[in-house]
Amino acid sequence: MNKSSRIISFFPLLRSGAGVVRSGADVSGAGADVSGAGADVSGNGALSSGNGALSFGNGALSFGNGALSFGNGALSFGNGALSFGNGALSFGNGALTVRNGVRSLGRRAGSSVWMGVRRIAMDFNYSSACYRRAMGVGICICAFMLIPACRFNEKNTANMNEYKEGTFGYDLKFLSRTDAPIVLADADSAAQVVVSSRYQGKVFSSTVDGPDGKSLGYINYKVFDSREANEHIHAYGGENRLWLGPEGGRFSIFFSPGVEQAYDNWHTPRPLDIEPWETVERTASSVTMEKGMEVDNYQGSHFRLKLERTVSLIPVSEIPELADAGVTGKVKSVAYTTENKITNMGDFAWNEETGTVCLWILDMFNVAPGAVTLVPYIGGSEEALGRIVTSDYFGEIPPDRLRIIEGRKGVVALKTDGGFRSKIGLSAGRAGSVAGNYDPDARHLVLAFFDVDPSAVYLNQEWNPDRNPLVGDVLNAYNDGPLEDGSIMGPFLELESSSPAAFLAPGETLAHRHSIVHLIGEDAALSAVTERVFGLSIKKIKSIF
Repeated sequence: MNKSSRIISFFPLLRSGAGVVRSGADVSGAGADVSGAGADVSGNGALSSGNGALSFGNGALSFGNGALSFGNGALSFGNGALSFGNGALSFGNGALTVRNGVRSLGRRAGSSVWMGVRRIAMDFNYSSACYRRAMGVGICICAFMLIPACRFNEKNTANMNEYKEGTFGYDLKFLSRTDAPIVLADADSAAQVVVSSRYQGKVFSSTVDGPDGKSLGYINYKVFDSREANEHIHAYGGENRLWLGPEGGRFSIFFSPGVEQAYDNWHTPRPLDIEPWETVERTASSVTMEKGMEVDNYQGSHFRLKLERTVSLIPVSEIPELADAGVTGKVKSVAYTTENKITNMGDFAWNEETGTVCLWILDMFNVAPGAVTLVPYIGGSEEALGRIVTSDYFGEIPPDRLRIIEGRKGVVALKTDGGFRSKIGLSAGRAGSVAGNYDPDARHLVLAFFDVDPSAVYLNQEWNPDRNPLVGDVLNAYNDGPLEDGSIMGPFLELESSSPAAFLAPGETLAHRHSIVHLIGEDAALSAVTERVFGLSIKKIKSIF
């Protein structure tokens, strides 16, 4: 049985559409080889080659930057050195070096050889003398086949090295060091989106201009490079991720029972923070990922559940803002929609006594000095609809950072420059189905569309267990800033939406849709969109703060 919230879409034409994997891609069925933006993938990450890196079997065998490793250290080439079995056999400095630039073996022959090597390794259980002989033969064969591959792909590798920081190609190359990211691309434009199942089903970034274009998502490079575990969160970034709420309150799943709800005690559940998810289905235009997990809430209830999300590219030709506002040709765009589901896999119903959870979608983007988040609100009395905005999540926000603009359409505006940690929220009675952020320096407008059900119960996410847990917000916006100790997670900004409370019996499912549209172009063209969505021109938006 499915329970889906009613969709209130600002643009009813918004929907998923066809797309292709670009940059010389080949796709053939489930577990197919895919070549896109310098990455070849075979069999759910079993074989990948990109940016001079080749990996096999979830890290069992990899080539990368002159290094080859097999079987968790059983065999490795690194810095010109070869070792077998934890140092049982080694050849020192300069014995053998695999040059950077190795990229692909070819879909049929290469995959067959590597799969043969893997089967030999598995049959001989990673330890016997037969295994070492088999691996020696396999490596020789593969090395022979890699010679033409190296020559064929030298140009592609050189191009990857030329991408500048801040471009989509740079971020794709960066992610390929530790992942085999999935790239979805539009057939008729340079729009692309990069998705990762290894990193919790995140949409990491997108672009309107292909690999050389600006990367539109926020990626926290320093967290990838850090060797230290963080007890609170591994803030990898990603312009769209699926979490579970509530973050705070009586039903919180981020705080252990009875502790003070303060940052020192705040911990992101591991399945949402660092554990990989599984890719269960992939097409040229979409990818579906899932994760089974167990979480505990603040009052001690234990939940067994499954999360599933599908990310689908929206073809540029079908992005409704362009058609409706008449700005075709003057604005470049990329858009995608995410379908997110939660299923109760436990043996008891989730209700007001046990507490429950909700689907929580968070979009992370880069801050900018003049950037401002815009959230339309529904007018009416506080007696009938409640207060317009919740603004005291982390203490009150100064008036030079938060404005309530009355007019043809009421709008809440939040300054998003990364200089002051602040968060706002709107209830389902006040929020529409859209929010956005505008960066005047980049002439970049991003819009988030999401499901809203004004009659449903939404959970309170505030870090306050004394508040009513059944009175919360559907829409939140965040501006990162320094913590009390002076450290900062980003900085970044976020647009967030939540599903209604998941009051589910065993086996029941709740769904929530959240879509992202990026528009980059001339002020006049973007004004046609902002005036219709927010009732404000670009000129007016620039003058808010």
